[in-house]
Amino acid sequence: MNDQFWNQQHPTSPPPHPSQPAAPYSPYAPYAAGTAPCAPPPKKARKKMGAKAKTAALVTACCMGAGLFGFGGTVAGNLLTRQLSGSSPVLYQGVPTQNTSTGENSGTVSAVAAKAAPSVVAITTETMQGYYGRVQQSVATGAGSGVILTADGYIATNNHVISGASKITVTLSDGTQYPATLVGTDAQNDLAVIKIEASGLQAAVLGSSSSLQVGDLAVAIGNPLGELGGTVTDGIISALDRNITVDGETMTLLQISAAVNPGNSGGGLFDKNGELVGIVNAKSSGTGIEGLGFAIPIDTAKPILEKLMAGGGDDLSGQGSYGGSDATQTFPQGGRQRIY
Repeated sequence: MNDQFWNQQHPTSPPPHPSQPAAPYSPYAPYAAGTAPCAPPPKKARKKMGAKAKTAALVTACCMGAGLFGFGGTVAGNLLTRQLSGSSPVLYQGVPTQNTSTGENSGTVSAVAAKAAPSVVAITTETMQGYYGRVQQSVATGAGSGVILTADGYIATNNHVISGASKITVTLSDGTQYPATLVGTDAQNDLAVIKIEASGLQAAVLGSSSSLQVGDLAVAIGNPLGELGGTVTDGIISALDRNITVDGETMTLLQISAAVNPGNSGGGLFDKNGELVGIVNAKSSGTGIEGLGFAIPIDTAKPILEKLMAGGGDDLSGQGSYGGSDATQTFPQGGRQRIY
């Protein structure tokens, strides 16, 4: 068969002559005549994630982190959600898990101190005292402790620490000092909130006093004697609901064996996870009495503190712009007393 005859019968090119080698295969050669392969489906345009969608994804990721990594992720998720919703101030609330502490030293006093001590402050006060019928005045100084509630400077303490003071000074764990203003007080429950103008503070994580059991680790951190800020003492929860009458007010308090002294008032009581479970406010004293301290349960204190931060509480019109403690007040030997 010659090429001329083939071309007349077939409009396409003749097959290669047996003596001619076939052209090498090339993946980039155009397709021969016939049915072309299916083209790949067109790509769908990706939608840009808006700010709200990104925020929702971030919150979801934080909450997922809580399930994978325990307490830290949960706090991050809770904190972010509250900030986005516009509510302020933010309290850091711990979430119960099977194991809220990690590391070789978890549950030890040193681990608790490392986590909680930066959230405890020393408080010093000055109170103007005058003499009847005289112009002369004297200044009485007092001391106590406080616990940072929010990163922007809200601090919890006892009402008796700041009651009547004309000047309040807060000293952080790193030694930095700030003047403080009084936000609100609740004398009946012996609680108060003060505020310093600061940011980026390490706030305490609130635990749950209702989950405590007798015999659990109890770590008190405060400013005993007004000059030993950051002092850590440890003991156990000795009783959960002691009805104690202090200065005429009956309160239901946690009893602890950790040593507390004048200046510890308003300081923090922390559990094995380094979470705040109480505000130290009283002790039993007298000859032969040891290891009988008391603290306001955090489950009792939390709603009161939130109310005070929102502007509620006792009438402050007669207390000036600050508050303060009467460092000269004394008590008879024995009995229960607030610690100054």
